[in-house]
Amino acid sequence: MKKFLNVLKWWFFGGLCVLIGLYPVTYFLLDRNFGLLSTKTQELLLDNLWNINFYGHIVFGGVALLIGWIQFNSKLR
Repeated sequence: MKKFLNVLKWWFFGGLCVLIGLYPVTYFLLDRNFGLLSTKTQELLLDNLWNINFYGHIVFGGVALLIGWIQFNSKLR
């Protein structure tokens, strides 16, 4: 029973991390009046350098959150 609960905790923890890691996908699927982008000026939203940095940040941050929880598993290290 203890082993089952330990596995269940890992699945729950991993599932939450994956959900959080997939959150940046919403910025690609919804219009620009969503979340953080709704607070930005139109001038800033049209700036290519800002867009590259913003979307690069959320993509690589999402990847880090998707795979980051694996480091807590001693068998995989």
